[in-house]
Amino acid sequence: MGYYYVNPLGEVKDISYNFLQNIKEDSLTREAQLEDSKLKYQSQNVIFILWSIFASLFLLMLILYLRKVRRM
Repeated sequence: MGYYYVNPLGEVKDISYNFLQNIKEDSLTREAQLEDSKLKYQSQNVIFILWSIFASLFLLMLILYLRKVRRM
């Protein structure tokens, strides 16, 4: 089964080699890349939040420790 394209000038071209499959695969690859970048962005946000919580707790503990040392 052959596929043919007729351009507006009436010229007939055989398009059985199917360039559309390559374009479809490229768009699926691009969609997968976008999804991966979204997941990476979300995981970086979670890591940043965890580091912020641990850093703030560490600073609070350090301040409390320095208070106790100064009272002695």
